[in-house]
Amino acid sequence: MYGGNPAIFTSMAEQIKFDERTSGRCEEEFTKQNRARRTILGAAHSGRYRFPEGQLPADAPGSKVEVTFEPSKSEIGTFLATTFGDGLRGFADNLSKNYALPRPIAVTYKDCGELNARYDPREGSITMCYDLIEHWPS
Repeated sequence: MYGGNPAIFTSMAEQIKFDERTSGRCEEEFTKQNRARRTILGAAHSGRYRFPEGQLPADAPGSKVEVTFEPSKSEIGTFLATTFGDGLRGFADNLSKNYALPRPIAVTYKDCGELNARYDPREGSITMCYDLIEHWPS
């Protein structure tokens, strides 16, 4: 998030104590990940915007991305859910509106007891572990 718009997310980076080395890489990482996302999702784009070039009509049916925040025992998990929950849900809603995804995707933020994030292709689910975010390298 910080790499996508450092001006907006500076206070978050300060609160979770990003060091300069970490924050310095964020814009480049965001650019790489954003390019990869556009490449992967380009074929499913519903054509509402010119970039990336849509290959489907604007009213193409598609599945939703649902974001859930489970209660967290960690301070950073609670902070993420309360501070960025609405924004992340809004981002998921925009994905659902602008991409005709072939199946629903469930994104769940939760305490996992491990430093991890994972995608389950059988269930079409993404698990984002608060633990990973809390222990992000600094």
